[in-house]
Amino acid sequence: MKPYLLCILFILSGSLLFSQSFLFAKRFHGNDTQVNSDVTTDAIGNIFTACNFYGSVDADPGLGVTTFTSVSSLDIAIVKLNSDGGFIWALQLGGSGFSNSSVLETDTEGNVFVFGYFNGTLDMDPTASVFNLVSAGSDEIYCGKYDADGNLLWAAKFGGTGTEQNYGFALDNDDNIVIHGYFQNTVDFNPGAGTFNLTAGVMGNDFILKLDNDGNFLWALKMDSFWGNETMVDAENNIVIAGEFFETVDFDPSPSTHNLTAYGFGADAVVLKLDSDGNYIWAVAFSGNMNEQVLSIAESTLDNTYITGGFFEGTMDADPGAEISNIISAGYVDGFTIKINNSDGSLVWGKGIGGLGFQSVNDLQVDETGGIHFTGAFEQTADFDPSGSVFNLTSAGYTDFYRLVWTSAGEFIAAEKIGGTLSDWSYKIHLDNSGAELITGYFDATVDFDPGPSTFNLSSEFTGWDGFLAKYCTSYTIHNYINICEGESFFAGGEYQTATGDYYDYYTPLEGCDSTVITHLNVNVPIVDLGLDTMICEGNNILLNAGNSEATFTWSTGAETQTITVSETGIYSVTITDVAGCIASDEIEINMVSGPVVFLGEDISMCSGESVELDAGNSEAEFLWNTGAITQTITVTTSGNYGVSVTNDAGCEAIDIVTVTVHTNPIVDLGLDTGICLGNTLLLNAENPGAEYLWNTGSANQIIEIDAAGLYYVTVTNTFNCFSSDSIFVEIFPAITVDLNDDIETCDGDVITLDSGFPDVEYLWNTGAITQTIDITESGTYYVFVTNNFGCSDADTVVVILNEIPFVEFPDTIEYCENEIALLDAENIGSTYLWSTGETTQQIIAASSGIYDVEISNDFGCTYNAETFVNLFPIPEISLGSDIESCYGEIILLDGAIPSGTYLWNTGATTSTIYVTTNGMYSVEVTNAFGCSNSDSIEVIFNATPFIAFDDSIGFCENEFALLDAENFGSTYLWNTGETTQQIIAPSSGIYSVEITNIFGCYFFEETEVIIYEIPEIFINADTALCAGTPVILDATITSGTYLWNTGATTSNIYVVNGGTYSVTVTNTFGCTYSDTILVIYFSPPVTTFNLSTDIICIEDAAITLDTGSPSGGIYSGPGVIGNLFTPSIAGVGTHTISYTYTDTNACTGSSSDLITVTICQNIEGENTNSNISIFPNPVNEFLTIYNRSAEALEFIEMYDLSGRITFSKNISVLPDNYFQIPMQNYVAGNYMVKILSDSQVYLEQIIITK
Repeated sequence: MKPYLLCILFILSGSLLFSQSFLFAKRFHGNDTQVNSDVTTDAIGNIFTACNFYGSVDADPGLGVTTFTSVSSLDIAIVKLNSDGGFIWALQLGGSGFSNSSVLETDTEGNVFVFGYFNGTLDMDPTASVFNLVSAGSDEIYCGKYDADGNLLWAAKFGGTGTEQNYGFALDNDDNIVIHGYFQNTVDFNPGAGTFNLTAGVMGNDFILKLDNDGNFLWALKMDSFWGNETMVDAENNIVIAGEFFETVDFDPSPSTHNLTAYGFGADAVVLKLDSDGNYIWAVAFSGNMNEQVLSIAESTLDNTYITGGFFEGTMDADPGAEISNIISAGYVDGFTIKINNSDGSLVWGKGIGGLGFQSVNDLQVDETGGIHFTGAFEQTADFDPSGSVFNLTSAGYTDFYRLVWTSAGEFIAAEKIGGTLSDWSYKIHLDNSGAELITGYFDATVDFDPGPSTFNLSSEFTGWDGFLAKYCTSYTIHNYINICEGESFFAGGEYQTATGDYYDYYTPLEGCDSTVITHLNVNVPIVDLGLDTMICEGNNILLNAGNSEATFTWSTGAETQTITVSETGIYSVTITDVAGCIASDEIEINMVSGPVVFLGEDISMCSGESVELDAGNSEAEFLWNTGAITQTITVTTSGNYGVSVTNDAGCEAIDIVTVTVHTNPIVDLGLDTGICLGNTLLLNAENPGAEYLWNTGSANQIIEIDAAGLYYVTVTNTFNCFSSDSIFVEIFPAITVDLNDDIETCDGDVITLDSGFPDVEYLWNTGAITQTIDITESGTYYVFVTNNFGCSDADTVVVILNEIPFVEFPDTIEYCENEIALLDAENIGSTYLWSTGETTQQIIAASSGIYDVEISNDFGCTYNAETFVNLFPIPEISLGSDIESCYGEIILLDGAIPSGTYLWNTGATTSTIYVTTNGMYSVEVTNAFGCSNSDSIEVIFNATPFIAFDDSIGFCENEFALLDAENFGSTYLWNTGETTQQIIAPSSGIYSVEITNIFGCYFFEETEVIIYEIPEIFINADTALCAGTPVILDATITSGTYLWNTGATTSNIYVVNGGTYSVTVTNTFGCTYSDTILVIYFSPPVTTFNLSTDIICIEDAAITLDTGSPSGGIYSGPGVIGNLFTPSIAGVGTHTISYTYTDTNACTGSSSDLITVTICQNIEGENTNSNISIFPNPVNEFLTIYNRSAEALEFIEMYDLSGRITFSKNISVLPDNYFQIPMQNYVAGNYMVKILSDSQVYLEQIIITK
C-alpha cells in the first residue's frame, strides 16, 4: 500500500470552544497562605508548578501527602505532575529568610529552571545535601536548574550590598538564559570564577544578564530603571520586555539615547525590544491620563506580531505612534490587550475589557492558529466582548478569575469565570502540547472550578489562601488533507472513500472536549507529457521535462532528475512516482538532422569606389543577411561585418560572417593656382604623411620648394595602395623697395611729413593710416608696409623725436594785499630766464602794481614767453578799544565796523557789532572789499549780581514760623517792612519784598505773598474696654485729609482687635498736621478644651455622646450634631468639624473643635463571626486604615503583592475600638493582600491601590 500524503491543520472552533472544558483542578493546601505563581510543561506534557507558601503545605494535590514546612517565613515548593495531574515528585526550597519563586521554565532536555528572589540563606538542594545561597544585602535574585527527576544541576545568585529585584526570566531558542531585574550599588553578575561588576547609580539601575544553559556567564549590561513584568525571547532570539515606567527613561542600554517620557505623574505601559546581544532595536510606550501597566506579552509567529495585556485607569492611547487610538475605562480599572507589529512596535489593534469595578489581563498565550488565550481577575460585572456586542460575566465574590479566547483579529470567541464568595485570583496561563490550558493562582473559601453545568468544588478550609492548578481543554477543528492514487481508497466520513471531496468525523479526545476532523480527500492522477516526437540539428540538444516537481523519476537513460538534456537520435522514456505514490510514464523519439555549410571567404580589403559580391552558396536554402537581404548573394561597397543565416529544408541553420574593410583614398589638395614675387620661393605640400609621392619634378618628397614659374603636379599612394593626384600653376611677379630716409629730431609743435615714395599702391602704417604720406606731431618710431598690384611688398622704419618746449601759465591778473608778498615763479627748473625787469632768476617779487613778462629757454633751444598784471590792495583799519568791567545782567556792545567790510567774531557772529553778556576774551576779523583782512580783541568781565527766587506765594501752618530769607550773605538789605536784616518773620498773611545790594554795587529786587493756614481739628474717642476678639472702629475722619496710624495704616479709620495705645496723625489739604491718642483694653476669652473620643467612625455605627467640653455648660455644633449627640449616618461620609462654645461672666466666648471622619467600612470577619475588623478606604491611594472592632488587640499586620512578595510587615498593638494606618504613596498601583493577626483570629482581605 502506498503511503498517504497527510497534512493536518488545527483551527479553534468558537461554537464548541468551552463546551465541557473542565479537565481537572488541584489545590495546594496548608495551614497558612499558599499561592501558585507559575506553571509550565515539558515536551511530553508533564506539568511543573511553583507554590510559594507560609507555614506548611501538602505538595501532593492528590490522595497522597507530601508535607513541607517553611524553614522561616515564605518557602517554595516545586511540584511535578503528569499530564493528567497525577503526582510525580515535589521538592522544597527555603532558608533562614524569605524565598519566592516567580518563573518556571523547561528546556528542550526536560530540565526545569526556577527563578525568583530571596533574603537571608536559601538552600537550593532539596536532598539531604546543602547548597546554600547567602544574600549579601537585602533581597537578592536566584536561579536554579534541576533535571527531570528534581536533582539540582546548578544554582546561582546575583546581588550585592543593596536590594535586587527579579523582573523577568526566559530561555532563548538555544536554551540560553535571559534575566531582567533591578540592582543597587555594585554587583558581580558573573556567577563563575570570573568577575563582571556593574555599578548602579544613586537610585539604582536595571540589568539584563545572559547565561548559557549551564549557568556560565555570556554578557550583562545595565540601563535606566523601569518596572519589568514579563520577559520574552521571540522566534528570532530577540529579547522583549513588557512593563511600566515613570517620568523619563532612556531605554537604550548603549551610550546612545532613546528616551520615553510618561504622561503626567502616573505610570505608562512600555514594551522594549533588544537583539540577542542586548542592542537596542525599539521601545514604545502606551500613555493615558492615569496609570497603565503591561503584565504579559506573547508572540504570534503567524503574522509577526506581539500581543500585550494588562490594566489601566481612565483613558489609554493604544497607539504608540503619532496617531490616537483611545481605549476608555468603563468604570474603575479595566483590562486591555494591544497587538503590535514586531518589526517596529506599530499598532495593529488595541481593545479593552471593561466594567464598573476592577478588571485585569494577568497573562495571555497565543495558540498555533493565532488565537489569544487570556486569564485574569475581575470584580462585579465586566463585558469580555470588545465588539459592539456584549458578553457580561458577574463575579460571585470580591474577585473572580476568568478564562477568555479571542481570535487573532481581536474578535470574541468565548469566556468563562471561576470563583467563590471571597477573593480568587489567577496568575498564569500556559498552553500544553495538546492545546489544553493550564491556569495557576490562589483561591479562598469554596470555589467550583468547573464552569460548566457540573460542579467540582475545592475548599481552602478557611486557613488562608490555597494555591491551585486547573486544566481546561480546548475544542479544535482538525483539517486533514489526504492525497490517494486513482483506484485506491481512504476511510473517512464513516466509510472508505474513492472520490475527491470533504468528509466529516467527530470525536472526543482524552481531554474531553468535542472536536471535528474534516478530511479533504484528493484522488491523485499524475500526468506526464514529454511532447510530440521531434527533430533537432546536429550539434544541438533538447531539454526533456517530466514535470511533477515533487515526484521521483526514472529515465530510460538511467537519470533520476526531473529534466534531462538529449543530443543524440533515439527513443527516450520516463516513469514518475508522485508524493502520493502514484505512477505515470511517457516517451518521445528524437532524430538528428545535418545542417548546411556556409563560407563567405576570408575578410576583404578594398579602396573607396570599389565593390565586392558576397555569395552564401546553398542555392536551395533560405537566406537572411544582417543587412535584411534574403538573396543568395549581395553586393557590398561599404565597410562592415556581413553575416548570413542559411536554413535548409530540415530547419537546420548555419551562419557565417565576413569583415569587409573599405579604405579611404588619400586626399591631395595643392591649392589654387598662385604666384610669387621675384626672389621669393614657394612650398608645395602633398600632406598624407607616411604615403608614397611622385612629383612631375621627379621628387618623391611630401614637400617641394620652387622659385620658377610653371605647372606642378603630384600623385600620392597610401599604405592600402589607394592613390589620388592634384596640380597647381605658379607665376613670378616684379618686386618693390621702400625708403623713409634718416631719423628726425625737432621741437614740439613742429609738423613732420613722412612719404612712402610709391603712388597708387597699397599702404599700411603702424599708425593705422593707409595713405602714401602721414603727418607726425608726436615722438615715436614709425614704419610703413607697401604692397604693389602683384602682391609684392616691402617696409621701412624711421624714428621721430619732438623735444619739449618750456611752459608756464600766469593768470591775466594777480592780486595781493599790501601785507602779503607778490611772488612770480617762471617754473621750468634748469632753463634760462629773462624778465621785463631785467632779472634772470626763476622767481621775482613784484614791488608795485604793473605788467610783468618773462622769456624761458631750455637745453634743446626751445623757448616760451609769458606775462601777467600784478595789482596790490590796502588792508582795513580796526580797534575794539580797552578791556571792559560791568555787573552780571548788563549788556555790552562791541563794534568792529569799517566801510564795506565783512566780519567774523570768535563767537561765530558775522555782524559788524555784537552784544556781550558773559565774561570772556572777544575778537573779530574784518575783511574789506579787496579781500584784505585785519583783526583786534578785547576782554569783558561781569561781576556777580545778588539773586533770590521766592515762590509767588508761600504757605505756612498757623503753628509754624513764617521765616523769609534773602540769602546773599554780606550784602545790604531793605525789606518793605523797613527791616534791614537778611531774614525776617512774617507775622501775618500779605505781600513781602526786599532790595539786595552786593559789594560790587550790583542790585536785585524780589517779592512774594505769605499765606498762613489753619491746622486740622480731630478727636478719636474716649478710652474703651472690650472682649478679646471683638473689633472696634477708631475714626479720625476730616474733610480732605490724609492719615498715618501708629499701626502703619493710612485709612481714616481702623479696626482694632488687640488691646493697646493707638495714635493717628492727620494732614489736611494745606499740609498742616494734628495728632490724637486712645487706649483700648481687651478682656481674655475663657479657655475651652474639647476632644472627641474617636477620630474615625463607620457610617453604620450608633450615635456617640458629646460630653468632653470644658468648662461645662457650653454648646456643641457641627454636621450630624443634635444636642450633645453626634450621629454618623446624619453627618454622611467625609471628614467633619465638631465645635464646643462657652460664654463667661464678661459675655466673652471661647470655643474648641475636633475632627471626625465618617467612612464606609469594609468589615472583615475572623473565624469567630462575632469578631471582626474594618478596613477602609478600598480602593486606596494615600493611607489604608484598619479599625479594630473585635474584643481583642490586633498584634501583627502583613501585606504582600500577588506574586506573594511581602511589601509590608509589622508587629502592632491596636486595642479594641482603635485603628492603625499604613501609608500607600510609595506603592505601585495594583492588587495586594492584607493579613492581620490577633491572639485568636486571622483576617485576610484583598485591597486595590490606585495612583
